[in-house]
Amino acid sequence: MAVQRRGDNRRLGTYTLMIGKPVEIDLDVTGVLRLECERTVPALTRDPLVLGDARLTRQP
Repeated sequence: MAVQRRGDNRRLGTYTLMIGKPVEIDLDVTGVLRLECERTVPALTRDPLVLGDARLTRQP
């Protein structure tokens, strides 16, 4: 499964996810008003997207 992060309708990053393999995503969202998460899966897959311990944090 691929997950794409978009901010204000521009691509910020695309990541490939696999079951049991956590991925840390670090994005610069300076000036972004709307953050979106879009997933792409094969047509026959109905697996849910679970964002476990998802957080937005601010770097000092």
